[in-house]
Amino acid sequence: MSEQFWPEWAQHWQHHPLKGFLLSFLEGTGPFRLLVGQFMLAGTVFVDPTKTDRWLAAAEILEDDDKSHAFASMLKEETPAMSTDELLIGLVFFLITAVLILTMTLRQKRSGITPSFRKIAALARFKRAVSLSVEEGSRIHISLGNASITLPASASAFVSLAALRRISQLSSEGDNPPIVTSGDAVLSILSQDTLHETARESHTLDLYNSTLAALAGVTPLAYVSGALEQVNEEEVKTNVLIGNYGSEVGFLSTAAAEKGAYTLAASDALPAQAVLYATTEQPLIGEELFALPAYLHSTPMHSASLQTQDLLRGLLVLIMLVGAMLKLLGAV
Repeated sequence: MSEQFWPEWAQHWQHHPLKGFLLSFLEGTGPFRLLVGQFMLAGTVFVDPTKTDRWLAAAEILEDDDKSHAFASMLKEETPAMSTDELLIGLVFFLITAVLILTMTLRQKRSGITPSFRKIAALARFKRAVSLSVEEGSRIHISLGNASITLPASASAFVSLAALRRISQLSSEGDNPPIVTSGDAVLSILSQDTLHETARESHTLDLYNSTLAALAGVTPLAYVSGALEQVNEEEVKTNVLIGNYGSEVGFLSTAAAEKGAYTLAASDALPAQAVLYATTEQPLIGEELFALPAYLHSTPMHSASLQTQDLLRGLLVLIMLVGAMLKLLGAV
């Protein structure tokens, strides 16, 4: 009876930010999970009659060990296996990309010349804001979003960490290190480690404090509520909003604008990009988020990856044009 809802629930939770927490709850909480299930059964009388079946189905999952582990296994099901041809194409693409990045990285290290990219006004203004922050002793608030490193949105999490490292390096000459907020526990720990490592490299460990990187909340709205406290801090004059957000990011960008603070904003999610476009002066759009570490000159590898991306994009355009021409000529 209860299993009729499982496919719908599994699809809903497949890419949910709290999927990892749910799996841990289903597989590792034992008696506590059973107690929650019993409380749900006892509270059935207070549930909307139209939703009773779903409520009971959820309670049965929590109360029954076998059903709990079965639903957890459904959540962890992998996508259908790729064909041999698909695997081969993917492997070739990966090897080409890796070779290009490695080659360009080594070339930059040997020559010592940093490649130049098209100018992005927002980043030029941000560098000036960092310099001003160091001069006047104000703080930079860096919000890393709520992406988990185990989910598809992890790319934005790693980009935000790379940007955090470079920003903390740029501001290391000041008296006030950046403060960091995030909406994922693992991301919060990694941000603490990044700040500590930067402080060690710049010999400013006396200014480091683990509370500079905080877990502001584990749900989108809770995270924004926690991050708002840092945005509204008097000594914060620059905000960096980078990572995975929903439309709730508008609360942060609007608060920063009302305060008169400069905001550099970028997200990998379309709803957040739309909100940021309306509430900030010069947001980074689309792939500009992933180019951020290269523009901040984090490492030669970041610059090489951006060059490789441009080369592969040109190669794909050429392949499509050749394919279209061959199709028109009737060769394929």
